[in-house]
Amino acid sequence: MPSVRFGKFVAENVLHAYGLHRKVSLEELVTEAKKFDTKNRGYLSQDEFEKAAEALQARLPARPASGRDGGFRFAPGQLREVHREYLRSNPNKRFTEAQLVDAAKVHDDGDKYLSRAELEAGAIDLQRGVDAGTLSNKLQSLWDRGRFPTRLSREPSTTGLRSFDAGLHARAPGDTLVSTAFVDEAKGRVLVKVAQTERLPWEGATSSNTTWYAVPLQQLRG
Repeated sequence: MPSVRFGKFVAENVLHAYGLHRKVSLEELVTEAKKFDTKNRGYLSQDEFEKAAEALQARLPARPASGRDGGFRFAPGQLREVHREYLRSNPNKRFTEAQLVDAAKVHDDGDKYLSRAELEAGAIDLQRGVDAGTLSNKLQSLWDRGRFPTRLSREPSTTGLRSFDAGLHARAPGDTLVSTAFVDEAKGRVLVKVAQTERLPWEGATSSNTTWYAVPLQQLRG
């Protein structure tokens, strides 16, 4: 191992954050990071490791992104540019390229190719805390703590709104639940459709219902 110092698990965490843990060894990352060691010579900071990860990533063969909704393609150069231009300026809030891809997916026009405009829209969502990942985590937390607002009395219009899987869990064993969220930025809210099938005490008997909720965006940001 090169004779340099760095924080415990910092290098390993950067490898995982950039999706390089199965492609690049720890020694390779450290060797690359030494090229960016310009401040505290002999001590590698997280920022220097991230610069090294980006440099290594740029030299790897381009591969399509993949997620639970299937594979998405993009231009690696555009991804790096958007990530650098939009998401590197705030040192207190780091986002990986993988998070950018996930945020851009909800803006895909259906061809599963993430254009620069779609990547930029995803980056802006991350900046403002309205990306699918952030909102889904916040919605799950509210749901698990029983903090959801009062249900809506009628089904709202979702025409033209982008949607994503809210990831809510059924509260009782044996029940099934499918939840879909719709971002209504014009009205500052997220609409959540919860379709639930409950298992009744009688053998084989179930009851299904669909409920809508409106959660203020301000409550979910950050």
